[in-house]
Amino acid sequence: GVLANLLLHETTETGIMDRYIGSRDRRWLCEGVANYTAWKIARDRAGEAAARQVYDLTGQLALYAGLREKIDLRNWPAVENQRKEDANTPLNRAHYAFAARAVFLIAERHGDDFLPKLFQEIGKTPRARTAMRTVETAYRKLAREDLSTVLAAAVAPVPTTATATASPATTK
Repeated sequence: GVLANLLLHETTETGIMDRYIGSRDRRWLCEGVANYTAWKIARDRAGEAAARQVYDLTGQLALYAGLREKIDLRNWPAVENQRKEDANTPLNRAHYAFAARAVFLIAERHGDDFLPKLFQEIGKTPRARTAMRTVETAYRKLAREDLSTVLAAAVAPVPTTATATASPATTK
């Protein structure tokens, strides 16, 4: 599970950065999509239980719930711009969970096929000119909502109902 997550996550993240977006403001998108993609591939190939072994969003959100109010996805610095002493802090690790939640919410709201469409739209802009503003424009065009609504929902308190324990993208 851990090795599969690492391989899928890093491959996805590298692909996004190499092909679509390398701007300083990209981190939440790259990390969130990487965690979602690792989870989705495992779910599609081996089922829900295997997917939770690869990436357990519910567990990660519960682990970092106490840091929720300190999460600032838009201003989470890209790895190369992050201070070395911040890399292994609980707050930095918490950002991964809430970035994943944002992407899981996007898939939940717009379907499993939405992310490829989003990246196809983003890809219309040359990588050197692509930043999160490009992503926000593409998202608004395809989703008919502002990305800020998803980012706000991603850091909202997690419901504690029985259905909230299921993976967010599987409650459809």
